[in-house]
Amino acid sequence: MPLFMTVAPAAASVLGGAHPVLLLLVIGVAVWSFIPGYRCHQSRLVAGLAFTGISLLAVAAFLLHGHLLAETAVSLVGATVMMTAHWQNRKLMREAHAH
Repeated sequence: MPLFMTVAPAAASVLGGAHPVLLLLVIGVAVWSFIPGYRCHQSRLVAGLAFTGISLLAVAAFLLHGHLLAETAVSLVGATVMMTAHWQNRKLMREAHAH
């Protein structure tokens, strides 16, 4: 997923209107990953990071479409936030299952 998120902005540019479709895929993976994680560790930090990352990706996809530099920059920040959320979620899940 982190590699996918890193190349998603470039792929969206090449594929044209694929950015909203990629966003839906990201949301699907986030729901699949973060809801069970939250039920386990109840970390508001992870939930906040995930929400922020998805919000930034949505802003890039819908509000900044056509502004290549801004769209790419906001997408990369959103992807970085999502990677951080996934990393933290995974870390907390491992800790919860180690006990």
